[in-house]
Amino acid sequence: MKFLCGIFLLFIFSIANAFSKSGVDIEALDILIITIKKFESFRNKPYQDSDGIWTVGYGFTEKVSRHSYLSRQKAEMKLIILAKQALGHVDIYSPGLNSPASKAAVADLIYNIGINAYVTSNFRFYLNAGECNYAKVELFRWIHARGKILSGLIKRRSYEWVLLDCQWQKNSKSTII
Repeated sequence: MKFLCGIFLLFIFSIANAFSKSGVDIEALDILIITIKKFESFRNKPYQDSDGIWTVGYGFTEKVSRHSYLSRQKAEMKLIILAKQALGHVDIYSPGLNSPASKAAVADLIYNIGINAYVTSNFRFYLNAGECNYAKVELFRWIHARGKILSGLIKRRSYEWVLLDCQWQKNSKSTII
């Protein structure tokens, strides 16, 4: 068992090393993965989420059917890939966020609502305009599923609200794309 744990840790460190070479903010990635796991519990068998969408793993919905199965190991690897992807979207669509916590907050929102919804959101508009207080209010537009307010989404948006400190890099060219 100790041998397997050692191999797993070596694997994780090699992934972290690869990410650090690729420009991913490791601290933001760590915060993001912790945040996602806090709100998306692991399930190896598919279930229908509050919108009726088949879901497996840590909230994965792509190519999932009622017959899908996902091991924890594959789910962990997929989570790292999707978390890295969400952070990449933050760098593209809301560049200039300075703190790892803020990057993780925005990436968690993207992970939860999808990149298309994020790109067209008022939240992004206000965030990129430097109107942090308005952006934080806009987070709470994303608490509904099938027309109902979900307490889990209120908790998630509240958590993101706390993480989002809106510190911008000096001379950042954050534009509304």
